[in-house]
Amino acid sequence: MRALYGYDVAADLQPRCRYDEVVRALGGACELVTKAADIGPGLRRAFAAGVPYLVNVLTDPEIAYPRSTTGV
Repeated sequence: MRALYGYDVAADLQPRCRYDEVVRALGGACELVTKAADIGPGLRRAFAAGVPYLVNVLTDPEIAYPRSTTGV
């Protein structure tokens, strides 16, 4: 939302925050993903886990992501 409005609209999340460590501390299943190539395998592990599972994908808040899924 920064690209559109110049500020975080819904939430001001902490960059590089380890939400996966919070979930782990609470007894949950989770993992950290830092490379785009690891998102798919992380999601497959999450769906196969059979329990609530967090895949924490670190992104660069300065890079706007595409809003269209055309071609995906």
